[in-house]
Amino acid sequence: MKKKLTFSMTGNWLLLIILALALPVYLMWDGRLSDGDDRSAEPPAVPVTVTLWAQKSNDGRQAGLMRSVEAFNNSQTAIRIVPYFYREDLYKSKLKVALSSGKMPDLFYVWFGQSFEHSMVSSGRVADLTDWIDGHPDFRDRFEPGALERGMYDGRIYGVPHSAYHMIIWYNKKMFLENGLAPPVTWEDLIEAVKTLKENGIVPIAVAGKERWPLVNWFAYLSNRIGGSEPFERAVRGEGDFTDPSFVEAALKMRELVENDAFLPGFSGMTWLDVEDAFLDGEAAMYLQGDWSAEKYLSREDIGFFRFPDLGGKGELTHYYGGYGAGWAIARNGNVDAALQVLDFLLSPTEWARFVAANTAPSPAVNRLVLLSDTPGPVLEYLRYVQTDATGYFGYYDQELDPRRAQLLMDAVLKLVHEPEMTREDIVELLGGIR
Repeated sequence: MKKKLTFSMTGNWLLLIILALALPVYLMWDGRLSDGDDRSAEPPAVPVTVTLWAQKSNDGRQAGLMRSVEAFNNSQTAIRIVPYFYREDLYKSKLKVALSSGKMPDLFYVWFGQSFEHSMVSSGRVADLTDWIDGHPDFRDRFEPGALERGMYDGRIYGVPHSAYHMIIWYNKKMFLENGLAPPVTWEDLIEAVKTLKENGIVPIAVAGKERWPLVNWFAYLSNRIGGSEPFERAVRGEGDFTDPSFVEAALKMRELVENDAFLPGFSGMTWLDVEDAFLDGEAAMYLQGDWSAEKYLSREDIGFFRFPDLGGKGELTHYYGGYGAGWAIARNGNVDAALQVLDFLLSPTEWARFVAANTAPSPAVNRLVLLSDTPGPVLEYLRYVQTDATGYFGYYDQELDPRRAQLLMDAVLKLVHEPEMTREDIVELLGGIR
């Protein structure tokens, strides 16, 4: 028994000696400095992640946006943007899935109008940005007058515009010159140009029918030129409908184009990207499209542009289809504060200038744009033109309407161009179904 006690005490002393020798090593391993400083080292901060969703594009928009993303990520370490880009059809479907599941990206690209209001604002998925914007007058003051109103519903701001887009008619200068044509000023001029081009074996107009909204572009411009903005605004509010004479006449004008065989063969099965390529390849003389793809056209000496022609109606010639119809929204349950810092950076005058320089594209929504010296000359010329010429905008019909009526409108316009036997009464009945 005594022997065992002696052995146990010896073991205890040995253990204490080992611990004493190991203690300095442990302290050093535990983050304490070898020079005797007992301050613990702080673990590195983990940056807040902001997921950003946007459309994948084959133009300069994506490259310009990525430049800004990289600039932001390199400017600090507290927040990191993780961007995701999806092609248009997939992007819209992913947004719907995210909306229904509640797993929204922090910052995402949206189209304003009733479509945005019905699907996102009313669901409570989108953050109310009003108080933050009111508390940051420097941010508010960047925007052109009326720009912030596009993302406003019931007096509250839920979306912030990124650009001012303009639907404009692009044309092949060489084809026009060789056929003795000038850019049309009136509808009659346009029809004469269509007839002349057709007689000389040239497809007059490139338009896509698969997505339908490019056809709606024509219908929207025609109806606005004829009746102004009021008939459509009444239809949006439910105080009127599409049997208004301006819409019926617009439908008949589209039929006039069809009767003159103005459109690219096979257009109903073509996407807007297919048609864009066809126009750039010289397969058609004119193309009504937004300036989100402007860099493709402006880089070509043989491509020019002109505003949509006059139809002698109530619409203002200097009102453009598009405007501040799209921009950014923030998920209410996401990293709102961090996303606001990202938004503030992306929509700063400096980043807007970089975006334009990379994008060679549309007018900014900010009003203090400082164009960079490397912005191409044709781009500056175009920007000066639209910024000077445009005195107002009317929004995208397929976005301003609620989703159900938007689908009915697109279906109706597609039917208009595919059923030439329709009478005026048939057209009135067709448009009357958009309720």
